[in-house]
Amino acid sequence: MPDENNNDNRIAHAVMYIHGQKIFLNDRFGNKDKSSDIAVHLIILFKNTEELLTCYEIMKPDSTIIDPMTELPYSKLAVQFIDKYGVQWGFMVQEEI
Repeated sequence: MPDENNNDNRIAHAVMYIHGQKIFLNDRFGNKDKSSDIAVHLIILFKNTEELLTCYEIMKPDSTIIDPMTELPYSKLAVQFIDKYGVQWGFMVQEEI
């Protein structure tokens, strides 16, 4: 029987659609040196860079950048941050949504 108090090696992952927006939930992700002790990381996929930038500009004030905006092999633009309320977010562009 697995030790329920030692979950460090487990990864929980879920995908939801809210108002047509694809949202991923992960138990851990990102730069551990900059992450807080947050249990859930929300990842939002945007249809284009303009949508990502518009949403990020709204949420950016008082946030902590985990991974700055950059192009990734699987996303035209991506950023990870913790907002002013302590929620960890990952924004990515997936143009074929």
